[in-house]
Amino acid sequence: MNILDMFSLKGKNALVTGAARGLGLAMAHGLAQAGADIVIADINEESAAQAAEEVAKATGRKTLGLAMDVTDAAAVRGAAAALNKNFGPIDILINNAGIVYSKQGELGPGSIPSDKVDTDNWDRVVKTDLNAVFYCSQAFGLHMLERGKGSIISMSSMSAQVGNYGRSNNAYCAAKAGVDMMTRQLAAEWGPRGVRLNAIAPGYMNTIMGRRSLEDPKIKDFIKNMTPLGRPGEPEELCGLAVFLASDASAYITGQSIIIDGGYTLW
Repeated sequence: MNILDMFSLKGKNALVTGAARGLGLAMAHGLAQAGADIVIADINEESAAQAAEEVAKATGRKTLGLAMDVTDAAAVRGAAAALNKNFGPIDILINNAGIVYSKQGELGPGSIPSDKVDTDNWDRVVKTDLNAVFYCSQAFGLHMLERGKGSIISMSSMSAQVGNYGRSNNAYCAAKAGVDMMTRQLAAEWGPRGVRLNAIAPGYMNTIMGRRSLEDPKIKDFIKNMTPLGRPGEPEELCGLAVFLASDASAYITGQSIIIDGGYTLW
């Protein structure tokens, strides 16, 4: 097989959660450019539809915007069954949906001292950033296991491995560490049945959620100085890794969490 053909996703169906904007939308574009048909799942139905139309116009691929609450296990199972029947089997799942500390329905501050975090905030982050990754992996993984093939990619974070200077994101860090271990365990269980699981662990990224750190005057210069490449990452810079892990080019890779942080964690 030609080396470039190994990266092709032609004939594949991919679903990306939380893909109406930010990292998820960028990766949806990348997968579509590599040939995959795309389902953009988001809790906001209108935003999901708009993002799906954007990807379709840019790439010419078949797309679908899907309203899905990833924290509702029953709804996720229903969506997986419906897509398997009406859109086609999902070959690639990217568990991208995630939040940080916030008020319900708002972006919020992202950072709250741990002694001041209420249980609602803790539970909301863990439910979205960890529990939902399992709900989606299980629901869509079941159909992959039936076919004996599939790639599940979950969004971890460098915060699974290092503390965040000047920020108090305890629930986020704990949830992302859980994603890493869940990825390893599911990879061990499902590898013999043809399903691979890996994680992408970004550093500071120039997204709406990430900018709360990047614009904080207390840590802005610290982040720049601590990153050997001297800048935060752009969403599009995850696309190459996402396509690689989704494609046959990574056929012998499973159970890994790959950091993409401009070198921040070298120290």
